[in-house]
Amino acid sequence: MTKMTGGEAVVACLAAQGVETVFGIPGVHNLAIYDALRRTPTIRAITTRHEGGAGFMADGYARVTGRPGVCLTITGPGAANALAPLTNAYADSSPVLLIASEVDTAVRGRGLGAFHEIPGQLDMLRGAVGWAERVERVEDIPTAFERAWDTMLSRRPRPATLEIPTNVLTNQGEVSLPQRYTRSLPVPNAAALAHAAALLAEARSPLLYAGQGVLAGDASHALARLAETLGAPVLTTCSGRGAIPQDHPLSLGYGWTWPAGPFAPLLAEADLALVVGSSLDIFETRDGSLPLPSRVIQVDIDGREIGKTYPRAFPVVADAQAALAYLAEAVPPMPDRCEQMGQRIAALRVAGQRQVESRLGWQMMQAIRAAAPRSAIITGDAAAINGWQITHLPVYEARSAPFPLHNAALGFAFPAALGAKVADPDRAVIAICGDGGALFTLQELATAVHYRIPVVLIVANDCGYRSIEAYQRRLYGQPYAGELTNPDFVRLAEAFGAVGWRAETPAALETAVRSALAAQRPAVIEIPGVIEPAAW
Repeated sequence: MTKMTGGEAVVACLAAQGVETVFGIPGVHNLAIYDALRRTPTIRAITTRHEGGAGFMADGYARVTGRPGVCLTITGPGAANALAPLTNAYADSSPVLLIASEVDTAVRGRGLGAFHEIPGQLDMLRGAVGWAERVERVEDIPTAFERAWDTMLSRRPRPATLEIPTNVLTNQGEVSLPQRYTRSLPVPNAAALAHAAALLAEARSPLLYAGQGVLAGDASHALARLAETLGAPVLTTCSGRGAIPQDHPLSLGYGWTWPAGPFAPLLAEADLALVVGSSLDIFETRDGSLPLPSRVIQVDIDGREIGKTYPRAFPVVADAQAALAYLAEAVPPMPDRCEQMGQRIAALRVAGQRQVESRLGWQMMQAIRAAAPRSAIITGDAAAINGWQITHLPVYEARSAPFPLHNAALGFAFPAALGAKVADPDRAVIAICGDGGALFTLQELATAVHYRIPVVLIVANDCGYRSIEAYQRRLYGQPYAGELTNPDFVRLAEAFGAVGWRAETPAALETAVRSALAAQRPAVIEIPGVIEPAAW
């Protein structure tokens, strides 16, 4: 037991869990935490320009490392500003921890006009995350941290929130610090795994469908081994991109394979699908219309996710790594089928490229891919250019393609890229977004410059919310209220102290990306003009 303030207890608990970086903004209600951080050299505090940026940075950090990303906000408006990142993290199963202050216990909820108070702040935060708790005593902070870590890392990862009143942060108490959290995984049912192996062994044309759970379980190598053993093609969800290298002979990639894409024949032939780490939600499957075969094995660490969209799926509750490693050993190898399937996929891949290679969006993605290292982390946003990104920008490594698919929060790409670069400074990091999304969080360019975080931001400047305009045309015949007047992004980057380029052609974009990465400074590349929406 050690006597310390609540703020010191918060920071000591973060250090006990191995946290090295926190993102946030100091304010009058959380200064006790920042004072403790000032005296804790093992944790780096990055001050952002908006709490939304802090939340997205924590999310990017979490998606690249698999460890919780931590953001700090003050009471009221600070906590409210973090809601979009929290809902984004919840939708995409990312372990983000928000530590939000609250007004003093003595005045909370009494309607006295306490500074920054929001009525029902905890309820507001609870609606955005998997778990939220208010800590009323200094002594209770360590156990609250244990519950938060368990929420974020046991079974399906979810964000969590700790709300701590200011007086609890400044008061002293006797604290017993927690041990480093050890993740416990469900023990797979041996009979269920054996039955799944038997089904795979007898299938004539099995298909593997890999979701984010493969990445969360560090199971990419096991996935590739099983695919090669079975000679089975591998389709991924958007969040599962990178679960298998996209140039692997058995990779089908994501998004352009159905219903009329080049790989549609392979999906039609499949007589069994092994789905790993995906809930088969309505967005990924387009309201359940993904043409999976009648027999489906669904492997997920969270049994509640199995059978939601495909109720007849055979359930296997297991971590992706454990399940895939077992199956790769249990099924008989089929080298002839592996070689034949690889040849078919290669031919279909060439045919598919011919369908799109004349379109500017595809050419821009190939330019970025040619300039970026194979290991580069490339984040995205919800814009017209990002449709091309998720369907036609190859992903080669696990945890290298953070994307806000389900919640589609604009402004994710750039701050998430900053968090990713802080997490893994040795890898090149690129963010791709539209002009609308860029101006949601572009103020974090000041954060990048201040902390010398060399991320490259690519902005497609078409002076409008063009992806929404496409929906308006299709649904109502005429777009409305989507036009934008934008700054000169190159000059704006220079005003922040970054470097800027303008690239109007794929060749110019490739050159600009190479130059920006070589500069080792925060950089902005503007692509002017309209890039038509991607073909899905």
